[in-house]
Amino acid sequence: MAGDSRCGMMPRPSDIFIAVMGVTGAGKSSFISLCSKNPIKVGHDLEACTAVVDVYAVEWTESATVFLIETPGFDDTNRSDTEVLREIATLLTISYSHDVRSYGIIYFDRISDIRMQGSAKKNLLMFKKLCG
Repeated sequence: MAGDSRCGMMPRPSDIFIAVMGVTGAGKSSFISLCSKNPIKVGHDLEACTAVVDVYAVEWTESATVFLIETPGFDDTNRSDTEVLREIATLLTISYSHDVRSYGIIYFDRISDIRMQGSAKKNLLMFKKLCG
């Protein structure tokens, strides 16, 4: 990630990387689209929309950019949670090797869910183990 020019920008030490994760259909892409002012494809049907990890820049200050890392959703219609976690872990490993550190996670859940599902909790714990 640090070596490529995603978003047309080279990351600086002052830049902040935040993974945006959660279940399919919770609003991750809509959130990133609003923050980055980029038109991002948003799913409105039963099929998952985000297929790969992608990065979007949000200008924070003159000296710092926040990069939101869009991830495929858990409970995806086309692949397992393990595959999604593996893809996220691969991106973070590559980023880490280029001295790009993730500063946090924004986790989305469906507003219609009255409590966190067991699979969501399991995925967060698995992600924590992957990241340390």
